[in-house]
Order: sequence, then structure tokens, then C-alpha cells
Amino acid sequence: MSLGEIILSVLMVVLSVVKLDPFGWSMPTQLQMIILGLLIGAFGLYAGLLYRERPQDEREASHLHRASRLGYMAGVATLVVAIVVQSLNASLDPWVVITLSVMIVAKLVSRIVEQRLH
Repeated sequence: MSLGEIILSVLMVVLSVVKLDPFGWSMPTQLQMIILGLLIGAFGLYAGLLYRERPQDEREASHLHRASRLGYMAGVATLVVAIVVQSLNASLDPWVVITLSVMIVAKLVSRIVEQRLH
């Protein structure tokens, strides 16, 4: 794992926590929150879609595969818990369901495409 990957990951988590403001440390204006949201969106696109990981050998490729699989499973588990909790509170956010559905469909489509190509 390169230093760039670590920095990108930490920066994305820090920006997300600042956006949530869980401790009520600041009282940003609406414009500041919009700008921060756009920054997180742009950075998320860069970090998640454009930043390419290039394994040097089979061992690194295996580590990358395992990390991606664990990240996917953690995301699915978190979204399922969110759906259950929000359903029990009768306040289900549709974006949670949409996100989980997109993740599952994307994985299914990618597996079908990979099986047909290889």
C-alpha cells in the first residue's frame, strides 16, 4: 500500500466527519456546507473512480482483491444495518436502499461481464 493511498483514504474520512459535524464544533453557513459537500463529492469521485491501484505482482493483486472484497462486504453490512434501524424507526432514507441496490447490481453486472469476456 502506497503512501498516496493512505493519504487519500484518511483525507476522505476526515472530510466526511467534518461534513457530519458529530460533535457540533462548528456552526457553518449553508454555503460552507454546500461547498464542503461538493468538495467531498469531487474528492470521492477522484479517490474512488480515477485513482488507479496497480499491483506489481500476484501477491499484491491478491491483497488488493481481498481488501476490495472486505470493503464491499463492510459497505453492504453497514447499509443493511442502516436499513433495519431506519425501518424500525419508520424513517427509511431511500438513498440507503438505492446505494445498496446499486452496489449489488454493479457487482452482479461486473461478474457477468467478466465471465463472458474470459
